[in-house]
Amino acid sequence: MTTSAIRNRNRGRKAQKQYETSDISNLFHCCGVGLAFGGNDYDAAEDYQATRDLQKKQYEDKRKVQHNHEAELRANFRKTQIAKKQAAGGTEEAYEIVE
Repeated sequence: MTTSAIRNRNRGRKAQKQYETSDISNLFHCCGVGLAFGGNDYDAAEDYQATRDLQKKQYEDKRKVQHNHEAELRANFRKTQIAKKQAAGGTEEAYEIVE
C-alpha cells in the first residue's frame, strides 16, 4: 500500500526513464528536418534538471503560502480565545516583548 504521491512520483520517474532512452530527435532524421533545426543539440538531462528545479520552486512557494496562512489562522484563533475568556469574566495575561 502506497500513497498517491509515491505512486505519482514513481510514474513520473518511469516516464522520465522512457523519455531519456527513446531517441526523439531521430524521428526527424528520416526527412532531413533534424538538420534544419540544429541536429542533435537536445540534452535530456539538462531538460530534466530544469523541470526538477521548477518543481522545487513551485513546491517551496506553495509551502511558504501555506505556512503564512496557518500562522494567520493560529493568530486569529488565539485572539478569539482571549476574547471568549474575557467575555466570560476570566482574565488572560499576555506579555509581549518589544525590542
